Amino acid sequence: MVTQTSSSTPLRSRLREARKQKGTQRKVAADLGITETYLRAIEHGTYLPSIRIMKRMEHYFGVPLDELFPELNDPSFYLSDS
Repeated sequence: MVTQTSSSTPLRSRLREARKQKGTQRKVAADLGITETYLRAIEHGTYLPSIRIMKRMEHYFGVPLDELFPELNDPSFYLSDS
């Protein structure tokens, strides 16, 4: 399941940094089993991936989820209507 986030979601710079250390969007997307377009949308905060994809990213990048997706630490994120 893909969740679209609000346009005010900040760019996930930590995710982008981790991805750049592993390679291009094309390579990382292929390694993760997702499309390059989907990875780009996640990096830009357009979409929040499923828990399954998040866990795959956490393992792949070796970075805790709360660092890749800092909004997970914000209680107001869960109360949002969007």
